[in-house]
Amino acid sequence: VDGLRALPDGQWLLRSEDGMPSCQAQTVVLACPGPQAADLLASAGLEQPDAAVLRYRPRWVITGSVPRSARIRIGDLMPAMDGIDRGPEIPGYGRQCLRLQANEAWSQQRVDWPEAQVVEAVEQALIEAGAEDLQELHAKRWRYAQAASHGESVELRRAPGLYIAGDWTQPGDADRGVDRALTAAAQVISQLIEDAA
Repeated sequence: VDGLRALPDGQWLLRSEDGMPSCQAQTVVLACPGPQAADLLASAGLEQPDAAVLRYRPRWVITGSVPRSARIRIGDLMPAMDGIDRGPEIPGYGRQCLRLQANEAWSQQRVDWPEAQVVEAVEQALIEAGAEDLQELHAKRWRYAQAASHGESVELRRAPGLYIAGDWTQPGDADRGVDRALTAAAQVISQLIEDAA
């Protein structure tokens, strides 16, 4: 979609790019990077797209590797982490990639910490949770965007029937950005269905 237009009957016209047919919708959920969302809002005649720029909140993401045989008590880490992934095995080393995403509260409390200090804290928590022989631990602050208008709901109503779901794009990782955009849109749509019921 490369343009939006509000119709007199309260619906939205979605103009498609590359000669594809346009379509109409009663409810539109935008889940795309901020600059694209701003362009679409401007095309709809909403003169202040900055008002819909999503609030970026820092999230600490920690990566590294552990022995494939390591037993980590995930429950011990969950109060601080909302994403824990033991990824593919590293061939020939008997190790697995490890990726943890700290939740918003944990990250906010440590927003000004240097990376080394975050690594040290997470390493200690991993050891206490049963991890051993941790290697290559690194920490990075991602810009994690979320729009909210009602408590914890990932939803920002921009106009009747028009919602901003989220900008989940991460630098150099378009696939993950698309996945998060779809997840954000699904959350908003689920909430709309629940509210309608």
